[in-house]
Amino acid sequence: MLEETILNHLMSNEQYARKVAPYLQLEYFEDNTNRKMFEHISEYLNKYNTVPTKEAVVIELGNDTSLTDDQYQQTVETIDRFQPDEKTSLDWLTEKTEEWCQ
Repeated sequence: MLEETILNHLMSNEQYARKVAPYLQLEYFEDNTNRKMFEHISEYLNKYNTVPTKEAVVIELGNDTSLTDDQYQQTVETIDRFQPDEKTSLDWLTEKTEEWCQ
């Protein structure tokens, strides 16, 4: 659940993404599909210096030949559930992310 919360906020909260993305690593993500989502979100952040849209991540995942059809479908379903959440405290989320990284 926390992995998906982190991914959701990396795609919807630019302040959070700028604060934590440089410290996140692929190996922190236990689930392979979450790892792949992070990989593409991170690449987008680095290349365009802004958070990606859902559509951009879904397109990049669709071009990722290392994902099976089932894995791709799972990532799309997960991303479809993502919603911007302005109520979550940035301080709390940053703290939980730091704990998760350790």
